[in-house]
Amino acid sequence: MRCRASGFTLLEVLLALVLMAMTMVGVWGALRTGARLTRSAEASTERSDRVRAVQAFLRNYLGGAQPQAFVPAKDQSARMFRGDPLIITYVAPMPAQLGDGGLFVQTLQFVREQGSNAYTLQLIYAPLSSDTVSPASKPEVLLQRVSNGGFEYLIAGQGNQPAKWQRTWHNTNGLPLAVHVVADTDWGGRVGFPEMLIPLRAGNGSGVPISLGAGQ
Repeated sequence: MRCRASGFTLLEVLLALVLMAMTMVGVWGALRTGARLTRSAEASTERSDRVRAVQAFLRNYLGGAQPQAFVPAKDQSARMFRGDPLIITYVAPMPAQLGDGGLFVQTLQFVREQGSNAYTLQLIYAPLSSDTVSPASKPEVLLQRVSNGGFEYLIAGQGNQPAKWQRTWHNTNGLPLAVHVVADTDWGGRVGFPEMLIPLRAGNGSGVPISLGAGQ
């Protein structure tokens, strides 16, 4: 009896190679999907941390604005607070990691990104000086890719009238009652920046200095 030769046929080898290739493609696809999900989760976590940090800054430092006079620019009168639809200037302490002790003139502003319709929310600051304008810091970027952003200011009503919101605060004295902050982000996913209503702890909502208003 003639013995049959042992081993694999060419067809079997080809079939094994095809199965191995299909397995490698599946493994590679799973690895790519896993890496993409990991990057997405890390980005979402980073954005969530950024949102919480910016919210904490606004509550603590914008909410802690002081009724202290500052000079916004040369040849301009001193004031305690300046508010426009896209920019706020006020006086408050700074976080230890950004500034030394004392009070700083802080400016929050929405700046259009170059070559884009989106904005960045930036912070610049300088030590408080009652009669001169101190050099400002380089802008600190708080939020990027803001599709729609702005500020509104809560003003005390006259007589029995209720308080109302307006887009500007140009009174040289006093602070608004609160600031409404909108920053609609274009990040995609579930992470966004919720609207904020920030009460100003030293605000009285009128152009009367707090030291005078308290005695009336």
